[in-house]
Amino acid sequence: NNIPGVHYRLLAENVEAQFAEVLTVFGLEELVDRGHSRCGICNARQWKTLPKEKVRGSVPDAVLENESEFYQCGCCKQIFWAGEKYTNSMDSLKAVMQRQDAAVEAQVLPKQRSELDPTCASKDTS
Repeated sequence: NNIPGVHYRLLAENVEAQFAEVLTVFGLEELVDRGHSRCGICNARQWKTLPKEKVRGSVPDAVLENESEFYQCGCCKQIFWAGEKYTNSMDSLKAVMQRQDAAVEAQVLPKQRSELDPTCASKDTS
């Protein structure tokens, strides 16, 4: 069975590095930085912001007490809010990206410095 489409073989060995690799290879870092998302139910991108008055009776009372802003998928009408699960997930994604950026910088910058023309590298640019 030959499935048409794009294939990519991950090079990283651990889960965090693999995730960071996918973000980098497919250019998704900016989406994570900006918090862009798709509906976890139907994968749509259309979102409406709703005040708590509009979701009363559709979400648990405890959530209404703790949250002030809600998001509704424009396609399947599922209601979401940026609670603890969302915050923890986004913090984890951003932490993985920061660690990956630091690792790439540690590997790439020394190599780039060593490739500099010694006559240029020794000149004071200030």
